[in-house]
Amino acid sequence: DVYDSFKAIDKDASGTIDATELKHLLQEVAGSEPSDSDVSTALQEIGVNSENHIPFENFMKWYLKSEARLSDELDKAWYKFDTDRNDKLDKVEFEGMINV
Repeated sequence: DVYDSFKAIDKDASGTIDATELKHLLQEVAGSEPSDSDVSTALQEIGVNSENHIPFENFMKWYLKSEARLSDELDKAWYKFDTDRNDKLDKVEFEGMINV
């Protein structure tokens, strides 16, 4: 859930996500250390308060929007192979998927 995700990122339990905490998250997701520019861009995209920290409300909006986008992308990928749109892959559709 969104709140649990926020709490896991907010390591110091301050109620906001700072640049260091965000950098750690980005490193975990990407598998490499993000640049300061990447962190700054992410902070601005998510939305910061006057202290340049991400409050829960901004994180929640970003999280839910990102979750919806990912769901749409997964649906598009699924329906690329589920050509008859029955939410199942038959043998021909499955073979088409594994032979990509």
